[in-house]
Amino acid sequence: MHAYIVRIAEIALARALTRAPVTTILGPRQCGKSTLAREFLRKSGDSAVYLDLQNRSHRNMLLAD
Repeated sequence: MHAYIVRIAEIALARALTRAPVTTILGPRQCGKSTLAREFLRKSGDSAVYLDLQNRSHRNMLLAD
């Protein structure tokens, strides 16, 4: 695995999470969206939930009562 490259988007993500408890990261394929989210959560230590909507079990979590 390669070393994590710090992204400018980390600042925007942190700002977005202060305004709203749910944030979506959008962008083209393979630009680092998932890596950014996972690394951000690892650094923050929060009890946040990471959902990948291409993962069926993650989508089902949203539909569960």
